[in-house]
Amino acid sequence: MVLCLTPFTLIAQEEIAPEPVEADRTEEMPVEEMTEAQRTQALFGAVNSGDTEGIKPLIVIATERGYDQIVKTLLDFGADPNQFDHLENTALNIAAAQGRYALANLLVQSGADPNHANIIGTTTIAVVAKNGHNEVANLLAEQGANPNTRNYEGIAATDYGSYLNNRELDAVINSFNEMEVTNHP
Repeated sequence: MVLCLTPFTLIAQEEIAPEPVEADRTEEMPVEEMTEAQRTQALFGAVNSGDTEGIKPLIVIATERGYDQIVKTLLDFGADPNQFDHLENTALNIAAAQGRYALANLLVQSGADPNHANIIGTTTIAVVAKNGHNEVANLLAEQGANPNTRNYEGIAATDYGSYLNNRELDAVINSFNEMEVTNHP
């Protein structure tokens, strides 16, 4: 058996093609012959890699596909929770947008930036507010997400509560509304 990053091959072999671990970089080394240190080093070297085009980090792919246990495993092995795809969406952006509280919480506890903005300047809390995920909005606000940050179109999280006629969301967002307004240039 050759180490092919077993937890990651559960996602999609054709999409994720990591380099096999090699004894001397010229031939494959069977897992059974690796020391624990070699296996750990091989895994640490791969946790921040991406798909074959290098566009999406593994943690983003696993989050998109709902593989929360793989996300947890990646984080346990040192994956950077702030990696982003070609649209600059992080795993937190994706989990929060889908209303996945437990995964969003795991990501922020692992160091994911709650104020990260994607390529158009939309913050995670703005996407959560737009989608009406009150519980995740509260989590992000408690972690310091600024609901007043406006994207390049001038939209902030604070704009969505009343627009969606969601009083609970409005209350969550407005309770953290004393933060300074930030505009992306």
